[in-house]
Amino acid sequence: MSKIKFYLNYWLVYFPMTVITFFCFHILNRVKVFGKTNVPKKGGLLIMANHISALDSWLVGHIFFPRRIFFPAKAELFKGAVARVFFNLMGAFPVVRGRYNERVMRRIAEISQKGTILMHPEGTRSPDGRVGKGMRGIGKIIYESKVPVLPVYHIGIQHFLPKGAIFPRFFKKMEIIIGKPMNFEEERKKEASKELYAEISNKLMDNIRQLAENRGAL
Repeated sequence: MSKIKFYLNYWLVYFPMTVITFFCFHILNRVKVFGKTNVPKKGGLLIMANHISALDSWLVGHIFFPRRIFFPAKAELFKGAVARVFFNLMGAFPVVRGRYNERVMRRIAEISQKGTILMHPEGTRSPDGRVGKGMRGIGKIIYESKVPVLPVYHIGIQHFLPKGAIFPRFFKKMEIIIGKPMNFEEERKKEASKELYAEISNKLMDNIRQLAENRGAL
């Protein structure tokens, strides 16, 4: 994307959508954000958040404004020209679930060098809100990207649009907790392997679980 297209998209699409998101979640609902000072001021970044709703990326992404967020989304959402254009403008790019895609992995690593990628390492929504197991592929992405990783835990959005619901429900309480950046410097010194990728993924998920467990102290 050229700089001209990037800035046009940012101010004509991304900024208005951020305003709408802010209104929806901070005015029509009650969202509390903790740890905003943990967000690096500049540079590439991987944001890893737990997954409890189809709208997770929408809610979590807007709190990092003015950073422009990019995120992978299931390929089914891109069916049809209108949907494809809309999601592309929003920073989403298609991923076929259950299939390893080297091209997508390279794109994530490339964007993360200077931009910001938001991902849900569990890969699928948690049925009960508890933090699940991270995918091994997430460990590979973290290892190859070589940028800071920001763990995020959030709760409450599953009540805004419950599974199977068509219309949202307002005036719900939500919390977003941002942890301190993880650098994985020691892991990146080791030789790449499936075991190492799993170790990195497990370390990330343990950190997100700690955010969940400590939320009562905030």
